Amino acid sequence: MGEFLETKFEYQVSPELAEKIAIEQFDVLLRIRGVKLRYLPIGMGFLLALFLLLTPGAINLSQSRYPFAPNYFQIGHFAFTEDLLSVPIGFVFGFGIGFLLNLFVRSRILAMARSAYAKMGPARTVSWNSESITFQSPVYETKVHWQMIDRIEVGCLGVYGLSGRRALFAIPRDAFPPNATIEELTRAWQPHRTQPSIKA
Repeated sequence: MGEFLETKFEYQVSPELAEKIAIEQFDVLLRIRGVKLRYLPIGMGFLLALFLLLTPGAINLSQSRYPFAPNYFQIGHFAFTEDLLSVPIGFVFGFGIGFLLNLFVRSRILAMARSAYAKMGPARTVSWNSESITFQSPVYETKVHWQMIDRIEVGCLGVYGLSGRRALFAIPRDAFPPNATIEELTRAWQPHRTQPSIKA
């Protein structure tokens, strides 16, 4: 296979885009069958509701600090046990826990993204050839050989080079000029790939 000529272009990253890409990168790294960080509250709500549904008596209202609480409630002609009431209680409680975890994780990711952006600045340069890809800013330079990259994943906002559960690079999707496309990037990497690239 012939050698690739070096491809090189410069681009700018705004603070807002850097934060959004950091969130998407986290989703890409932790994605399990399409599950993303923003779905964490709903997922935890459903899990806790399911747990309480499959564990009768987990919430016992009649033995709570309200001794007058009945062990059933009635809607029209239908009577429901207190175990059924535990399902929406569990969902709300699980949703609350998931929401707080979501806020905590997002705040940590955004804090790291702001710190990295403050150090690197908005101006970036990326170049690649048949052997490696190189990233530069006024205060930063790194080269990654293609063999280190297990897969390249294209998200809604960015293009990510992944090695195991670690992101080696993130390039804004809209930063690619007509003469240096995402397809050319993956074509340079493909002879060395160990896993197929994935598109979000």
